Amino acid sequence: MVGSSLAVPAGCRFREEALAPGDDAHAAGRRLAATVLAELGDTLAYDGTRPVASRACISIAHSKTRVVVIAGPVTRLGIDIVDEADRARIARLAPRFLDATDHAAERFAAMEAALKALGRGLLDGGVFDHACSVSISLDPPRVTIAGDELALVLGRLGDSIVAIAYAP
Repeated sequence: MVGSSLAVPAGCRFREEALAPGDDAHAAGRRLAATVLAELGDTLAYDGTRPVASRACISIAHSKTRVVVIAGPVTRLGIDIVDEADRARIARLAPRFLDATDHAAERFAAMEAALKALGRGLLDGGVFDHACSVSISLDPPRVTIAGDELALVLGRLGDSIVAIAYAP
């Protein structure tokens, strides 16, 4: 299920950065996103709230301790990160959002990454503005939301769980 590292989808670029207390996570995310997109020959822009690029999909996430960015030539792409320290809190909240609550932190990260990939992330209104069903399988890894199936990568970065949902 969750390995000791993160396997990035083919053709995608990934960057992460630890956050110190007081760091601006949004500024760090924008900086990393610009770096990743430059490697792909693209530039970072915003559509009002979300990061966008002309030739690649891009997704940014942050926790209290780390910021992560992924970009690549796929049709859909989303990333999320959950600190291990938040596992107990997420387990308490999980029954409100998830059918299966075993491995709640991993499932929650997977759901958030998939919602971003489908344009239903928090900046887009999230799942709460859309009636839809969510199915998350950790073995084999995949996420299905409202009939849209996405590949799923789960991994660890230090003391954080990272989920990447994508469609080639």
